[in-house]
Amino acid sequence: MPAFAGHTVATEFDREPAYVSIAEIAEANAFNANVCYQWREQALGLKAFYKQLQHTQACHSSSHD
Repeated sequence: MPAFAGHTVATEFDREPAYVSIAEIAEANAFNANVCYQWREQALGLKAFYKQLQHTQACHSSSHD
């Protein structure tokens, strides 16, 4: 039976199994989540630092006016 535009219906999988265990996927996922969390914390820390730096510079420059 034709599937789409003259192509036949697939009768088997289009690729072989990946042979990657669920445990390996979970480990990689946990590692990636941890790295993302670390990057997030670093970004938030840098944001707070630069906000404080801008505030300090604004106060310092206004005191010289």
